[in-house]
Amino acid sequence: MTVVLQTLAEFAWVAYVLCAAIVAYYVWRALAARRDRSRALFTVERDTANRRLAQACAMAVIVSLIAVAVFVGATFVVPALESSTSPLGTPTRSAGLDQPTSTGGDGSTPAILPTATPTPTRAPMMTVPPPDTPWPTEPSSGEAYGTVYVQFGDFAELVSYEVSSIEVTASQPLVLTLTWEALEGGATRNYLVFTHLLAEGGELLGQHDGGPAIPMMEWVAGETITDTHPIEFQNQTYVGPAYILVGIYDPEAGRVVTESGADFVQLPVILEIVTE
Repeated sequence: MTVVLQTLAEFAWVAYVLCAAIVAYYVWRALAARRDRSRALFTVERDTANRRLAQACAMAVIVSLIAVAVFVGATFVVPALESSTSPLGTPTRSAGLDQPTSTGGDGSTPAILPTATPTPTRAPMMTVPPPDTPWPTEPSSGEAYGTVYVQFGDFAELVSYEVSSIEVTASQPLVLTLTWEALEGGATRNYLVFTHLLAEGGELLGQHDGGPAIPMMEWVAGETITDTHPIEFQNQTYVGPAYILVGIYDPEAGRVVTESGADFVQLPVILEIVTE
């Protein structure tokens, strides 16, 4: 039901134009009936003109009320439904995405990342694994590159990654290179890629969001695209292990989910943030 209301709200302008045209038509009929009434010579003609005038005025009022109802629904009702069904969170600086937060000082409570699909409906909330949760794939702490093979939607597959170094300092950006393969589905929007660097406890250490060198709507099925992200550190005091989340999103539509239903993929590599 919410999806239907959202779709109607997107095309509310069509209803406004249609209602305006109908109101104009009945106003014209009312004016014509009023003119005929003033020219009537017999009582029957005058009564007929009065009925036509009353009917035209009533229809104009009814259509005007319908237009008001559409306006109220599109302006107030649909946004209220969206806010009641969408996850809450604090936006990050550049992506319109929600920044991970942790509610446990000992790291026992998962950090929450809200999700959204590139449709008017919202996907369930996904959780970033806490420190005591096994990694999704066997992580490697010694190799700066590896394969992933995770499909996003029906238009992109993350094939591999490469980081500039396993041991990094917060004073220098971490350069992450991603390799994508375009799929048959084809992107309907020029989605952006987000890369989040998180501490072991879920704290956001740094991020970089941006589109690949070739806009996604221009990708050709089967081609390989290289995408580079220099991740600047927001927290330059952290020392310890860190991991990287990668995902695809649109500022208006939200994040694209993977085959597993998650809205991000955790790269199978553990970085070590060290002091200079």
